[in-house]
Amino acid sequence: MFDVARSGRPRQYDTDAKARVTALACTTPPGTWPGHCEPGDRAAHAQKNDLKTWRRMMWCIAAFTEEDRHRMYALLELYARPLSKAEPVICIDEKSLQLLAHSRDPLPMAAHSPTKQDDEYVRNGTTHLFVAVEPKAGQRIVEVTQQRGKIDFVAFVSDLLTHAYAKARRVYLVLDNLNTHFRKSFDDALGKRAAAKPLRRVQFHDTPKHASWLSMAEIESASSVRQFGWPSGRGGRPPRH
Repeated sequence: MFDVARSGRPRQYDTDAKARVTALACTTPPGTWPGHCEPGDRAAHAQKNDLKTWRRMMWCIAAFTEEDRHRMYALLELYARPLSKAEPVICIDEKSLQLLAHSRDPLPMAAHSPTKQDDEYVRNGTTHLFVAVEPKAGQRIVEVTQQRGKIDFVAFVSDLLTHAYAKARRVYLVLDNLNTHFRKSFDDALGKRAAAKPLRRVQFHDTPKHASWLSMAEIESASSVRQFGWPSGRGGRPPRH
């Protein structure tokens, strides 16, 4: 059995055992159903250099419950509503950011040469973003905070109700299942009597569990990560400051 080396020349394995190990690594993983094939799968005779060890496949394996189905359809109906200043639909998301500084000054861009920066960096702590998106109005409101506890969440929503949406009769809030995204956070932060006034104007809509991408604020945040290089909090590289 032969393997094409990086030079392009065929290379013979020392033993048949090595060939069998390579062929086994390239075949369909044990336990998959007959005929199942994923992109990049190879037959038993695949070449060793065809392995793409950096590739990963991710998917949600949780069961989709009746509650999840109800939440999904409620959100889709909400998004289908026409634009209304009296009853806006607002999606909220939160994102943590690492603040990094250059350990050495970058070399500036020149003709036919991109900017060059050292891979080493200095950590300058973290910060947090609260993002509110009104999809139909094309409006995005961002607030930077040092923390993102229930007090910060309540303060952000209260500020939306007091300023940007002060004239709204009712506000539909689309939220994921973070443990601070509940009515109880208002009671804990403001007290029940003080929380009752703003909550009269708010209707909460939760995304299904393991499906927070149904919040358009999360889609907006993910798009910003790709466009501006914000970190995702899961291994993404943050911008330098």
